[in-house]
Amino acid sequence: MKNITLNNFQAIGLCKSSYYSSKESYCTVTCNLEMGKIYGLVSNFGLGSWGFASSLCGRGEQYYGEMLIDGVPVEPTYFSDKTVFVFDKIENEISSESENLTVKEYIIKALEYSGLPYSDIDIKNMFCLTDERYNRTLDQVGIEIWRISIAIGFALNKQVYCFPWFNESDIMFIKDPTILKTLNKTTSLF
Repeated sequence: MKNITLNNFQAIGLCKSSYYSSKESYCTVTCNLEMGKIYGLVSNFGLGSWGFASSLCGRGEQYYGEMLIDGVPVEPTYFSDKTVFVFDKIENEISSESENLTVKEYIIKALEYSGLPYSDIDIKNMFCLTDERYNRTLDQVGIEIWRISIAIGFALNKQVYCFPWFNESDIMFIKDPTILKTLNKTTSLF
């Protein structure tokens, strides 16, 4: 996978995180996205950037237009199983909602599932996870949930990292150069 081409692409994005949810529409999009680059959509809540990102990653309805991967048409839900929705509940492949795993246990299960050649400590260090929160359950990790959900997504071998909406003040708080550099070196990002 090297390129995503969107031709007159539009949908209603089903936006949700642990705290917020909405449905967002956005203007028709025609663009090319290249592998290995990081793309950011910045707007205030409800203005379409979260809706576009969500629908591009398979969380949408009423899709219109065309999505191509390396020139081959694909379904709009193509990225559903390749995406981690940062700051969202992390349970799908590796646990159920009834389990109350620690960050360490999630990472170990994710690595077992994906077969990636890393240890849980490698992942902990790559994503600068703190010792204080590493043995806590996800409901006890506070703002570090951003880095933790990215780390678990990486351990699951996800290719796309979809953040909730960013406005200008959020982007500076969330954007972590260490994490972006790690992801860019080790995965195929869109």
